[in-house]
Amino acid sequence: MNPAPFLLLGGALAWLTLYLLGGRKVKAGEFILGAIIFPLSITLQNIVQQLPLLWVGIRPDITSLGTSEIIAISIWMGLIAGIFQELFKYIFVRGKSAGYAFSVGLGFAISEVIFITALVTLSAKGGTPSQPFATNLLSLAERYLVVLFHVGTAIMLTQGTRKVLIEVIGLHALIDSMAAYYQLMSAVYIKTNKIYMIPRILLLTEIVLAVITVIVLIASLPKISQVKEEKEEVIW
Repeated sequence: MNPAPFLLLGGALAWLTLYLLGGRKVKAGEFILGAIIFPLSITLQNIVQQLPLLWVGIRPDITSLGTSEIIAISIWMGLIAGIFQELFKYIFVRGKSAGYAFSVGLGFAISEVIFITALVTLSAKGGTPSQPFATNLLSLAERYLVVLFHVGTAIMLTQGTRKVLIEVIGLHALIDSMAAYYQLMSAVYIKTNKIYMIPRILLLTEIVLAVITVIVLIASLPKISQVKEEKEEVIW
């Protein structure tokens, strides 16, 4: 089945959840700002992620690498993702109100949903992307949780402290490191005829993501429920 509708549905359900939790005021300016921040952060992130890999001469064939090398690459990819994405959000939301950060975080998250959906669709090279129904459900759950995570961390970062920034980067790095490990090891398992391992790693990744998202929501939920109309304007 085509995963694209599931990815979009995951984002929509997360937005609905936030609405029911009290996040009913989305500011257009701040939302657009968040949507712009994502592609900027992901572009720089991808460049930095690739630099050491090119320097050491790692070939595109990941299946030729050992498990320890894949783990090291996964940690690097996750750490850089956490640093760039959370640092960009931090720069724009520190010292701001919960309502401001809510809209920026939501714009950031929805921009990512659209980006990944487009990426999946284009990767089919003119055809229709397809994956098992169970995998599509996990993809839906992943997008749902990631949207909640981005909004929650954006609100947490309004505190403007380095301690919170480091904590958020650490949580993000753990999630993305596991996601990177899943993606890299999937190619290995396909080559070695151990496809049965792929859904196990994906499920473990989803469980860790869910636990971390719950932690973030607990920390930010009081502020989400207090999101109201504010006079604060976005500063471009």
